Order: sequence, then structure tokens, then C-alpha cells
Amino acid sequence: MKIGIFRSTGVYIATNILVSSLPILLLPILTRYLSPEEYGTVAIFQSLQVFFGAIFGFSVNGFCNIKYFEVNQDKNIFSKYVGNSVILLLVSMFLGLIFLVFTSRYISELLDINRTILFLLPFSCFAQYIIYIRLGTYQMFHKSYHYGAVNFSLALTNVMFTLILVILFKFGILGRVGAIVSSLSILSVIAIYLLRTERLIDFDYCRNMISESFRYGLSYAPIIVSASFIPLAERAVISSKLNNKDLGVYIVEIQISSGLMLMISSFMTAYTPIVYKKLSVNRVNNKTLKSEFIAFITFLLLTIFGVMSGLVNFILEFILPDAYYSSIPLTLVLLISVAIRGGVVVWTIYFTFYKKNKFLSFVNLSTGMVGILLMYFFVEDYGIMSAGYSVLISRILALLVIFIGLFYLIKKE
Repeated sequence: MKIGIFRSTGVYIATNILVSSLPILLLPILTRYLSPEEYGTVAIFQSLQVFFGAIFGFSVNGFCNIKYFEVNQDKNIFSKYVGNSVILLLVSMFLGLIFLVFTSRYISELLDINRTILFLLPFSCFAQYIIYIRLGTYQMFHKSYHYGAVNFSLALTNVMFTLILVILFKFGILGRVGAIVSSLSILSVIAIYLLRTERLIDFDYCRNMISESFRYGLSYAPIIVSASFIPLAERAVISSKLNNKDLGVYIVEIQISSGLMLMISSFMTAYTPIVYKKLSVNRVNNKTLKSEFIAFITFLLLTIFGVMSGLVNFILEFILPDAYYSSIPLTLVLLISVAIRGGVVVWTIYFTFYKKNKFLSFVNLSTGMVGILLMYFFVEDYGIMSAGYSVLISRILALLVIFIGLFYLIKKE
């Protein structure tokens, strides 16, 4: 079992290194074709995409993952759940379009973003959640190589369209957004085709299954909405208190620190189905929790050591243009905050399995709001670095609250 975890994790890490290296390699080029202000606008679109998906995606991918084990890995029943989840997504996409007809003007004025771009959100979210479902099936079946192939194909397609639209045709913001939506659309079509060929999707309409998926999405929505609202609110605060140039710098540093988050996600992708399977037959294992805690502390210490060694500074000065040098210390703070976030992500598995969604919503929203309030009151006077410290403090608080909640969860379960 342990060999399987490490093998799968190794594949996920290798794939994610390739996936994350593509936009990082593109970063020195893209930062010369998009100004920090334009980077800020693209970042707002991506934040809206996550937020929009949190509302209209109904977490169908997570629902399907859990149902696979609840139906005792019966592929015939599972395929019906997948098909009806896609039907729910399709209906949700049209509801999203109707929603934007009435609200796009206000959103455009509030966030200073092109109104036309906003109407791409429902299509991109629909395509993204189709891909999430496909990735989820690979995750549940422990097909790490297939999972990696789809992820890498998505990233490569995104980069290719970006090079064509932004650099070759010089479409600027529209080109970057178009690349994001186009790559998602193409891969979603391929994902549906692959699900059909493997008989993992059956569009046999079942009202009860759609209703069950809808109810799960509603119960889980506060977690996803709060998790996606926090980054959106952070970007709005920086944009309003400073400017879109500072926001663009902040987003570049977030992109760099997210490379570490990809490593955490790689492990979690392999580890989550194993924990789900254990919890479906047993209670929480104290020995497992101790091992997780030791692994987390080791990872956190290694991250701190890497940040203090000066190696990260050297790499960042090599890949970034001069305009971004002043924000390198921000990246170092964000890297430590990401490592702390890793502990929160690991122990969130247990709350998710036992459907303690309200508690997770409370943790995400309350600690995230602490960070936003700190940012709101200090970023104007102390600059962009205070944004990094605000994020760090909020994630330390989240980790402490998760620890306390986990103690009571163990006692109850």
C-alpha cells in the first residue's frame, strides 16, 4: 500500500512539475507582453471563474468521487451518477448565463473588467467541471499516469493558445482569457469522449440522482464559495487600495508560490482515495494521524529552510524581469503560508468524508475574513508585503482551528 502511495504520488509530482513548469517558463515571456495592470485583470477573471464554478459547479466531481465508494465501486450505478451530474452541470450553465444577463453590468463596473469576457464564465466553468469529473475517475481508479496525461495536455494546450493569441496576434487580455477558455473547452470534449469509451458515463435521466447531486452541491457550496470568495476579495482589496499594477505583481508571486501547492496537491490526489477507503470501513486511526503530523512538520521545516537559504531568491531573480524584483520577499512569505496551508488540506479530508461541511465553511470563511480585514486596514499604509503577512496569519489561524476541530471529530467518530 505504501509503495502504491509513493508511486502514485511520484507520478503526480512529476506531472505537476511539468504542468507548473510550463506557465513558469512562459512567465518571463508573458510578463513582457502583459503589463502588471493586464495581469491583474486576467487574475480577476480567473478568480471569478473559480467563484462562479463554486456556485454553479455544485461540486459534482467530489460528489462522484464519494459515490464511487458508497455504491461499492459498482461501475454501472456509478456511471449513471456521472451522467446525471453532467446533466445538472448543463442546466446550471444556462442558469449562469441568465444570471449574468442581469448582473454583468454591475460586476464589470465593480471589478473594472470587460463585460463581454464575463459571458465566457459559464462555458469555462462547465468545461472545467467536466474535466474535474474525468480526473476524479482516474484518481479513484488509481490511474495516475492517465490523470497526469490529461493535466499536462490541458496545460500544454493553454500555453500553445496563449503563445498564439497573446504573443503572435497580440490580443492582450482577450488573448489570455481566450486561451484559458479554449483549452478547457477542447479538453472537456476529449474528457466526455474518454468517459463514454470506458462506459463511465450514462445519460439515463434519474431525477433522484440529480436531486442527490444537487443537495450535496448545496451542502458543500459554502466551503467552495468561501474558499473562492477569499482570493477574489483579496484581489478586490489590493486593486482598490493600491492599483491593478500592484495586483498584477501580487498575482505573479502567487503563481510562483502555487508551485509548492501543486506538490501538496500531488500527494493529496494519491492519498485522498486511500483515506476514503479506510474511513468507509474503519474509524479515524490515531497512528495515521501521528504519521501525518510528523510529515507535515518535516515539510514545513524544509520549506522554511529553503526560503532562508537564498536559493529561491536566486531562481526568482533569474526568471523575473526587473519590474518584479521588489516583490520577491513577498513570494518567500507566501511560500511559508502555502506550506502551512498544506496541513489544513491534509486534515480537511476527514471532515469532507464525514460531511462536516458547515465546519469547513466556518473555518474557511472566518480565517479568510481575518486575512482580508488585516489586508484592508494595512495594505494601503504598509504596501504589498502586508498582504503576504495577512495571508500567513489567516492560514496559521485556520490550522489551529482545524486541529481543534479534528480533536472533537476523533472523539465523536
